[in-house]
Amino acid sequence: THINGKLENFMIDTIKSIIHACLVGDKQNLLIFCCLYSFSATSVAHGPGQQSINNITTQLVEQGDSAQLYVKRAHILQNNQHWVEAMSDFNKAAALDPQYVDINLDRARLSYEAGDYLLALDYIDLYLLRIRKSTEAMIIKARTYRALSQYKNSAASYQQALADISDIDGSPYPEWYIEYSDTLMMDGDREKALQALLQGINELGAITVFQIKAIELEVGSELYDSALNRIEQLLNQSQRKDIWLTRRADVLYKAGRHDEAMQTYQQAYSALQELPPRLRNLPVSRELLVKLQTKIITQ
Repeated sequence: THINGKLENFMIDTIKSIIHACLVGDKQNLLIFCCLYSFSATSVAHGPGQQSINNITTQLVEQGDSAQLYVKRAHILQNNQHWVEAMSDFNKAAALDPQYVDINLDRARLSYEAGDYLLALDYIDLYLLRIRKSTEAMIIKARTYRALSQYKNSAASYQQALADISDIDGSPYPEWYIEYSDTLMMDGDREKALQALLQGINELGAITVFQIKAIELEVGSELYDSALNRIEQLLNQSQRKDIWLTRRADVLYKAGRHDEAMQTYQQAYSALQELPPRLRNLPVSRELLVKLQTKIITQ
């Protein structure tokens, strides 16, 4: 069975987030990530496949051409990565119903997923001629430019998409801000990359994944105090004090505060030793133990 590539990548990223949330004791985000994984796994397990395609084909034969049915079948074909057949159905729907305004957005999304990036940009532009404002369209455009390594155009599209999100239902997705930040880093602008994350924090709150990436950028920019403040927040929220104490020690050492760093490495070692055996015996805990022992012995 073919699984939609983006859904598969989303599931992998979500599993990573679940593991991290478990390790740092982030109960709030652990619940969120588990719910997201459950939903995506259900989508894979129970998603429409060949039988649904056959059912719609039967309906088309019995009822005659229908733009709605062609679009429905196209989405199923797209989810199963049958790009050519899906585009054919979208084109049939467009011919049957020229007033269906979202058809070019559908074709743009399909073209992007199929790796036909220039065609995706063409369809986005056609869509935006009729729908002047669309956050979703601009996100697809931003991702397409990034796939083409046109990072300035990509960043500008993300900026436009996130400047006004009043046309979407609910809140923007955290990954939009992360992608925006990563794109700015690819373009060599660390300061703006950090600002993109701060924009996400202002909009959605201090989600752990935002905080972790912000720490990386702040350390890279030698904004050590800001990074240490974020680590302190995460340390206070986490049950795995050893992990965040180690991270704090790393930043202190990088900032040239070696005595404080060594004291914090000792605190991290003590916190690790106090963990229950089931946590101490995890591979990540054993790796951390080796690191801490090395740091303490060699200094």
